[in-house]
Amino acid sequence: MSATANEDAELAQLCLETRNDPLKWVRLMFPWGLSGTELVHHNGPDTWQSEFLEMLGGMIQAEPFDGRRPTRPRQVAVASGHGVGKSAISAMLILYILSTRQDAIGMVTANTSVQLNTKTWAEVSKWRRLCAIGHWFSYSNSRGNMNMNYPARKDKWRVDAIPFDPRNTEAFAGLHAAHSSPFYIFDEASAIPASIWEVADGGKTDGEPFHFAFGNPTQPVGVFRELFDMEGWVTYHVDARKSGITNKDHLDAMVRKYGEDSDTVRVRVKGEFPLQGNDTVNGADDVREAMARPVVAGDHGQALVCGIDVSRGGLDSTVVTLRRGRDARTLPTWRYAASMTKNTERLATRIIADLLPFQPDIIAVDATGVGG
Repeated sequence: MSATANEDAELAQLCLETRNDPLKWVRLMFPWGLSGTELVHHNGPDTWQSEFLEMLGGMIQAEPFDGRRPTRPRQVAVASGHGVGKSAISAMLILYILSTRQDAIGMVTANTSVQLNTKTWAEVSKWRRLCAIGHWFSYSNSRGNMNMNYPARKDKWRVDAIPFDPRNTEAFAGLHAAHSSPFYIFDEASAIPASIWEVADGGKTDGEPFHFAFGNPTQPVGVFRELFDMEGWVTYHVDARKSGITNKDHLDAMVRKYGEDSDTVRVRVKGEFPLQGNDTVNGADDVREAMARPVVAGDHGQALVCGIDVSRGGLDSTVVTLRRGRDARTLPTWRYAASMTKNTERLATRIIADLLPFQPDIIAVDATGVGG
């Protein structure tokens, strides 16, 4: 969509006026209900998307950015059932931030390069084409160069779509915009590893930072799950049955097949985390309840058991812990840096030295991987 100089000036004024009101910006910048467009049957964003944008606007208005003093990060995590339009809202957010904040700089990633390329970044192309200010920005989806930028300031006013690689976390470092907005969008965030989240945290120390995490809540553990109990994050669940764009007959069939309280329905329909993972013995809720119960001192007549979980390397640590009866929390636990695992003789010698004063009756070593 092109525009005259006068029309661009009017659009720029609208972007300035709606800087702190993302819902109003979205309603004004797309051709909702317009005949001949893909939005002819939509009078505005979906109900949950409108609620999300209104909530985000409240966060921004509660602490508006003055261009100098950094704000607290605007961090929002959304767990949803399938097909509710998470990639669409991601595209709207990217266009909103870039058009209302000069020199905003962002990064987008997803659980796989295929998801990033064919879903997330493809939605950016679609919504840019529909957006009244889309022509302001240059868009590229070429291999290894997926970005959108303002051509006159393409190095400082841009967003890049980057497939994550745990071996190259530095690609997510250095995202700073002290006088504008650095922002991250994580799509299908359940599968993004902790190392990427850690590096992203370093890019939220100045300016007016944003971080949005969207995903199906497939895992009962992990960083995405932890966000829903973490200070500083606003969290949101979306039941796919309440979305205006999902196939209700199919969702109802899933509920009849698996049951309302099944983990399949919790994850795929309700947008809630499973009670138990596919490869776990005890569910996350069981573990949390156990951690909250008072410690009961162990019977000193019982055997002292030592458990050793040897890391494979990377960021993982080798962990050694002691237990007597039901008493594990009042007995020592040691963590050994991943670098020590590279020399198993050195690691074994260190563990033996630490255990000598305790003389455990049993030592159990995880038999998989290096532990084997």
